Amino acid sequence: RYQRDALNNLAATYLNLKQYDAMLPVAQRLYEIDPSNPDNPRFLAIAYQGIANASKNPAQKKALTDSLLKYNRISNEMPVKVTF
Repeated sequence: RYQRDALNNLAATYLNLKQYDAMLPVAQRLYEIDPSNPDNPRFLAIAYQGIANASKNPAQKKALTDSLLKYNRISNEMPVKVTF
């Protein structure tokens, strides 16, 4: 639960499998331990979008879309991305 690389790989795996409900808590944990990486809030945005697209409840869909927009904005506004 503290391994950034393992959490990143798990989130990417859930994304590829389109298992957004399972991806969300992993992405949340990844963002908690590594908030300065723009990929992490993007994982959150993608998870919220996937869950919102599957939702039939308009109120829930709006709340999920609001979260999607929040984390997408955070990711886009990060000034740099460091990769190795």
